[in-house]
Amino acid sequence: MLSELYSSDNCRVFYEHFSLLAAIFTTKGMLHLETFLELQKEEFIHILIESGILVEGKDQEDKGGDAELKRKFDGQSIMMTIANVGSFDHNYLTYVDFIDCLVRVAFIYPFPEAEKHNYHAMD
Repeated sequence: MLSELYSSDNCRVFYEHFSLLAAIFTTKGMLHLETFLELQKEEFIHILIESGILVEGKDQEDKGGDAELKRKFDGQSIMMTIANVGSFDHNYLTYVDFIDCLVRVAFIYPFPEAEKHNYHAMD
């Protein structure tokens, strides 16, 4: 996973979109111990829902598509995927952890089989 996180293509994408990613992290994060910003993992899941990446409940059924793939991509599976990522408190993410979680979510995202070859890079 670290090789994916630090690959030159991914770093370029993170560099190009730094302003947006930093703004999201800064807005949704909270000051921890009055020294640095951290983001709760539950808030990370909420960001995915707000952005339309994660569709929960009835909305998921309305979208149609491959039900088996969607069953594997829910809030619980994402929390299991990012379980080993965290700062001093396992339920919080620093900015680097936030980026790491984005890579992990992209890795398990259920792209349709016909479109998988188009999504080999982070852009």
